[in-house]
Amino acid sequence: MTLANGDKQTIEKTLGVTQTALISPIVKSVQELYAHEQATSQDVAALKAEIDRLKALAGKSEAATASLKADSQAKDAAIAQLKAESARLKAALCSKFSDLPFCASNLVE
Repeated sequence: MTLANGDKQTIEKTLGVTQTALISPIVKSVQELYAHEQATSQDVAALKAEIDRLKALAGKSEAATASLKADSQAKDAAIAQLKAESARLKAALCSKFSDLPFCASNLVE
């Protein structure tokens, strides 16, 4: 036998493989790979569906958060108005009736 570099080598004993002996293991390996690919494809599809579900849930959560924030701001504004009105009413009442219990100097705003 002549090697790639030009040297000659003598082979004393050769081994061989019959192709028919390889067919069954190769077919089995291909079947296993196909089954694995199918399972992986199903896993990927399930994960994509879960991602879509979570994105939809996140969108609803963001909308609910924005709505709650707007409600909270409206209520904060209403509370501020009520506090101001209460202070004006106390001041008016205390200017006319200074003996009322809430007219003590530390309670008037």
